[in-house]
Amino acid sequence: MHSCMEQVDYDRRNFRVEKFDENRPLQITGLREVFSLVRTKRGGFDYSRDGGKKVIRSPRALRMLCIHLVVTNDLVCNEFVSLTMPYGLYHQCLQEAILFGDYGAVQKLISTWPHSALNISQMISTEEIADDSLTSAVCRFGPCLLDYILLGLLNATSSNLKSIDLTGFSKDPKVAKELCRLPLLWFKPENRNVHKIQSMIKQNCYIERTVLERYLDQFNSIYQYMDETTEHEVNTDPVMIIFDCQVHSLDVALGLALSIYTPFRFFCTKLWITLGQEYALEQMGLLSVADPLHLTHLHLQDLQMAFTPGTLHHLAHSLERLPNLQSLALVRVINFDNDRFSTEEMRLICSVFNRVFRIGLPQLRRLDLSFSHLRDHLQPLLSGMIQSLTYLNLADTRLSMTDLQFLTSVRTLRSLRELNLSMNTDIRLLSQTPLEELVGRAGRLSCLSLSFCMLPSATLLRLTQYCVENVHELKVVCMQSFTPLPMHQLVDLLHAGAKLKSLQKYLILPRTHAFPGSNDEERERSARSMYRVCYSVLDTLDRSDIELVC
Repeated sequence: MHSCMEQVDYDRRNFRVEKFDENRPLQITGLREVFSLVRTKRGGFDYSRDGGKKVIRSPRALRMLCIHLVVTNDLVCNEFVSLTMPYGLYHQCLQEAILFGDYGAVQKLISTWPHSALNISQMISTEEIADDSLTSAVCRFGPCLLDYILLGLLNATSSNLKSIDLTGFSKDPKVAKELCRLPLLWFKPENRNVHKIQSMIKQNCYIERTVLERYLDQFNSIYQYMDETTEHEVNTDPVMIIFDCQVHSLDVALGLALSIYTPFRFFCTKLWITLGQEYALEQMGLLSVADPLHLTHLHLQDLQMAFTPGTLHHLAHSLERLPNLQSLALVRVINFDNDRFSTEEMRLICSVFNRVFRIGLPQLRRLDLSFSHLRDHLQPLLSGMIQSLTYLNLADTRLSMTDLQFLTSVRTLRSLRELNLSMNTDIRLLSQTPLEELVGRAGRLSCLSLSFCMLPSATLLRLTQYCVENVHELKVVCMQSFTPLPMHQLVDLLHAGAKLKSLQKYLILPRTHAFPGSNDEERERSARSMYRVCYSVLDTLDRSDIELVC
C-alpha cells in the first residue's frame, strides 16, 4: 500500500512497476549508441533483438556527441562556461553530465548557472531517474550527485541562481539530511564550534551540548575533503532550496535552525516530523521552512507515543492554521488509552479533533491515523466529515466492532480510492454481509488492504468473489496472513482473484520469515517454491500479468 504523502493517479497508475519505471523509455543510451529494450512479462527489461538475435542499436545524434565532448573535456567545458552559452545548451550540458556521471562538470555548471531557477529532477534522464538518484554513489563509499550539487551551490560566486528545486525524491530520507548540512558547510571550519553554534540556534532548536559537540566533531572529520575545495562564507546572495523536508534526524533540525545565518533559504510544501528524538525543533524553526499557507502535506509521527491532553489540544489548534492541507498523517499520535486519559479528557480531545477534520481542513483528501489507539472513538473523531477523501489509513488502530459498523456508514467511503484496515483483528468478528457492505459502499476502490486481520480463508474467498461482481476498479488487493495458507486455499483465492479484470497486485502470501524452515535459507527456499506454484496457477488462468510480490 502507499504512503499518505504520495500523489497517486489511481486511474492511470500501473502498480506492477515502480513510479519511475512506469514512464521509463524502452532504451539505454550509451556513449555513441542507443540500445532498444523490450518489457518482459514480469515487468522487467531485456534488449530488443532482430531476427538474427542481434541487439538492435542506433547511433546518437551528432549534436549530443558534441555536447558530450564539451562536458567531458575540462578545457572545453571551462571555455564554454566562460562564454554566454544559449539557454537550451546549458541545460543539455547538465543533463549529459548527470547521465554519464561526470559530476565535476555538474559542479562547474551549477556554480555558474546563468538562469534564476533550476529543477534537478528535470535534468535527470528518464532512463536513469530513481528514488535514490541524488544519493546513490558512483562507486562504493564514493561521492554522489548531491555532493557535487552542494559544492556547486557553495561555490556559486558567479551564478544567477535564485531557486533550486530538489523535490520528487521523498522516499530517500538522505536527501533532506544532506541538504540540511549545507548551512553548516557554508561556515568556516573554525566557526563550527559548540559555543558559537549553540548561541545561534538557541531560539529555534534545543540540542544537548554533549550531543552537539559529538556531532560537530564527526561533521568536521567527514567533510574535510569538501572544506578543501570550498570557498567558505563568500557567496552571500540568497538561494531558495525547495525540497521535501523530513525532520527525522539531528542534521535536518540543526540545518533548519542555522539557515537564517546563511544565504540558503529552505522551503517545502511537504513536511515530515518525527518526535521523540534527541533534539527539539521549536515552532519558529519549522515556520522558517514551512509556510502554513503553502503547506499541503504533513506527516507527524511520535516514536514514544507521549502526547498529553494539553499537547494534543495544541496540535489540533495548530492544524487549523493549515487551511490548504491536502494530506495529513498522524502516526502513533492520538492514543486513547484508559490508563493515560480520563473519559472526560478523551471526549474533549475527540471534540477538538472532530472540529479540525470537519471544518479546519476543507482541502483534506488523504488521512492517515495508523498505529494509533482509537478503539471505540472513531465515530466521535470522524463523524460529520464532508470532504471527499481518496485515501484512508486505519492500519493497526485497534478498531472495535462499533468502529467498524460506523465506518460502514461514513459518507466519505464513496469517494475512497485506497483503504487500509490491516492489522485490525476485530474485523474477523464481522459477519460476511457487513464486511461486503463496507467494501461495496467504497465502490471506487483501487487499493484495499485487509492483511493480518486473522480473517478465515473462506471469508477472504467470498469477499474476493463479491469484489468481482461489485468493485470493478480494484488494482491492488492485500489479504496476507501471518503464516502461509494451505495450498488448496491459495489456489481458490488465485482462481477468484484472476476474475478481477483490473487486478494488478494480489498480495496473499506472507513475508519470507513466516514460511516454514529451521533457518533463513530454508525459509527462503520454501517461499520461492510456493511463489513458483502460485505463478504457474496464474499462467494457466492466463493472468501472468498479476504480481504477487510486494
